[in-house]
Amino acid sequence: SSDAIMLLDEKGFFDCNKATLRLFGCASREEFCSRHPADFSPPTQPDGTDSMAYAKNHIAVALKEGSKRFEHLHRRLDGTDFPAEVLLDAMVLGGKKVLQARVYDITERKKVEEELLLKDKVFESSLSANSTSGVDGIINHANAAFVETWGYDSLGEIVGHPISYFFVNPDNALPILESLNKTGKWRGTYLAKRRDGSTFIAQGLASVITNEKGELTGYHSSVIDVTKRRKAEEALRASEEKHRSLTESIGIGISMISPQMEVLSINNQFKHWFPDVDISKRPLCYRVFNDPPRDEMCSYCPTVKTLKDGQVYEAMTETPAGGEIRRYRVISSPVRDADGRVVAAIEAVEDITDRIRLEDELHKADKLESVGILAGGIAHDFNNIMTAVFGNISLAKMEVEPGSEIEELLSEAEMAATRAKDLTHQLLTFSKGGSPVKETASIEEIIRDSSSFVLHGANVKCELSLNDDLRGVEVDVGQMSQVISNLVINADQAMPDGGVVAIKAENVSVGRKDPVPLKSGKYIKITVEDQGIGINKEHLGKIFDPFFTTKQKGSGLGLASTYSIIKRHDGHIEVASEVGVGTVFRIYLPATKKKKSQTAKGIGDESLIGTGRILIMDDEELVRKTAGMTLKRLGYEVDFAADGAEALVKYDEAMKSDRPFDAVILDLTIPGGMGGQECIKRLKALDPAVRAIVSSGYSNDLVVSNFSEYGFRGTANKPYKAKELGRAVQEILTAE
Repeated sequence: SSDAIMLLDEKGFFDCNKATLRLFGCASREEFCSRHPADFSPPTQPDGTDSMAYAKNHIAVALKEGSKRFEHLHRRLDGTDFPAEVLLDAMVLGGKKVLQARVYDITERKKVEEELLLKDKVFESSLSANSTSGVDGIINHANAAFVETWGYDSLGEIVGHPISYFFVNPDNALPILESLNKTGKWRGTYLAKRRDGSTFIAQGLASVITNEKGELTGYHSSVIDVTKRRKAEEALRASEEKHRSLTESIGIGISMISPQMEVLSINNQFKHWFPDVDISKRPLCYRVFNDPPRDEMCSYCPTVKTLKDGQVYEAMTETPAGGEIRRYRVISSPVRDADGRVVAAIEAVEDITDRIRLEDELHKADKLESVGILAGGIAHDFNNIMTAVFGNISLAKMEVEPGSEIEELLSEAEMAATRAKDLTHQLLTFSKGGSPVKETASIEEIIRDSSSFVLHGANVKCELSLNDDLRGVEVDVGQMSQVISNLVINADQAMPDGGVVAIKAENVSVGRKDPVPLKSGKYIKITVEDQGIGINKEHLGKIFDPFFTTKQKGSGLGLASTYSIIKRHDGHIEVASEVGVGTVFRIYLPATKKKKSQTAKGIGDESLIGTGRILIMDDEELVRKTAGMTLKRLGYEVDFAADGAEALVKYDEAMKSDRPFDAVILDLTIPGGMGGQECIKRLKALDPAVRAIVSSGYSNDLVVSNFSEYGFRGTANKPYKAKELGRAVQEILTAE
């Protein structure tokens, strides 16, 4: 027999078969029979009972009742234990009562039983809703989680219902059964219905149950409620989509970098700024910040610091196309997992180049405004003094013999005074008194006349490229001539050994996206380029500052006044330079549709002698005296007033005496008294036909730039020469 069979009496074993020898590891029957039964059992059973006492009890029952079946833990000669089922049968052999024992090794059966027990425990205690059903799909068992998930009170309310009963749509159960019958398993989701009618999303896992012959006996299913998880997933997807859309649409470059400095992801803006960066195994700094290749990470690298603590820093890089230097502000922070480990770094990159340029422009404007306030006050007083100087020199020249040594000395003094006047004029250009008197003009004429005058006799050649269809501009012709002259003078001085200064003028349009701080519209672009020594980078940002100069001979006002003039014309000026290569200035001026006017012609050299009564109102006695002497010398009768109130009295008295004034010259600014602007209003009330000239060494934009709108008919800005004052008076007296 393949079963282990042995015979024993009150003395022990006295016979066995070969299967017994194999089961207990004995070499022969003699070896087995010579052993005491205690040798084939551990001292105690699993429940702690003494093994021999346990066996003797069952032997006594078998002898009494004829047979006994029980389980007993046995031990082989090699010391290994195994569970066994023992069947004892009593019999008489040779007239003596003995026992036959059959011992079955039930190790595998025990394993199966334990597995079944474990499965049963898992089935019952699982948080998943477990159920089993027959081949007809009728539930025959379910665990507590199933009862709770579907909202029932007891298992009895579950058993007996088909599995489809718990679906919102019972027909959806049919494909599941078909899949189980075909493949033996199914995984998926469906909409389930609770007892109270509410629904939830059920995620299920089902499999078939078979018997030992492999025949289908039923189905097992395990279900969890994933409604909250699905909603969370949908919310997460929506949030991620919103985040992705935001990340891709904002004008900020965003990149994610691994702790190994590898680019993990970049958004569209980042790709636009840095087209050479891709998601590869190259460190970010190699591609963006142009560091020389290194095998090790640099301790000072911004990204290395970001991976530690995060930071805010600025970086500069050169654009791939034009080689332009752009500045970026980077806000970076590390990304950590639940354990606090850094798994990545996020860097948000903002292009601040244009903002910094605008801030620089505003800073320059602030500095000019501050200097302008000071300059305006100085220029006002200085021009009053220079008016007397010019006037007296002019009068003195009228009294001396033409061509004499004295006239030559006076001419030299007049030239020196003119240089002082030009310096004051540049101060006024960026003070409140430097507002342009605009007219529609031809910019090409201004460029041709100014450049040719400056370079007359110089060893620098001027090459002009002026479009034939240039739009018109509304400019102060004198101030714009000063701009071109200043730039050409700088170009000439930058090329002491000669060279070429190229001036180009063209029509351009400026849009919102153009990197020029101007309103959208049509402009004239003027480019002045030289081949000179260039400007150092440390000086380039200061060249428009008042009084800044690197020249041994220079006031530092040329480019400052140029900058101020362009700004007052609602334009823009910028500069680029490279040492040893040259400098380029670019000017943008608003274009106009108005027709270009002809340049106003002066009176010329015709006689300035005239007749008539002139009232001079000025708070400076020196100015009154000089202007009075000048006009008397030209044939006019002159009277004086120190302020507007006195001028009104004298003008009214003159009208009543039938000896009215033919013209009045009104100083605009009278400290502590009535100035020209208020005085002209009251004079117009007395005499609507009054002929008035506004005179000032310092004025505001509106009055000087638009004198006719305030009732004046002409201007005589201090300091003026005798001829200039005479022309101003003659023009308004002869005008219709």
